[in-house]
Amino acid sequence: MTYWVQNPWGRRENVKIHVLNRSPDPVSGVRLMLHVNDRPAFMQLSNVPPCADIVYPAPSLLLGTADTPRDERPKLSDPAFRWAVTLMYFIDSNENDWTRTSTGLDERAPLPKATMENPIGQGIGNIAVFEEQVGEAGLCEGRGK
Repeated sequence: MTYWVQNPWGRRENVKIHVLNRSPDPVSGVRLMLHVNDRPAFMQLSNVPPCADIVYPAPSLLLGTADTPRDERPKLSDPAFRWAVTLMYFIDSNENDWTRTSTGLDERAPLPKATMENPIGQGIGNIAVFEEQVGEAGLCEGRGK
């Protein structure tokens, strides 16, 4: 499992976050932590199927709490926000916890309890996903591509 931001210095409406699973097994419990204007925000993703490249366009990612109506949530692509993905947490098919950062992958490194609960007072809220594009991952492990 890995992630990256496509076109991070381009036009904000063209920026996309990719989540890639090249494993022949599904992955669950996927969360991305972002820093938005130097404060944490979290994306809770659906389970990632085997051999999948999931793309999240920044304009479809909306900030806010569970109580914020959709039409009042600002887009992550708005010029007021500086953001970066800082880590990804996931659980593999053997129920092992993993944390991936830009510099490495740590097995059995669960997110701290406070991070998993995402106390709104410490961050800027959650990022709601309103669009995802699922494609096939190239060079998928076990497929011989």
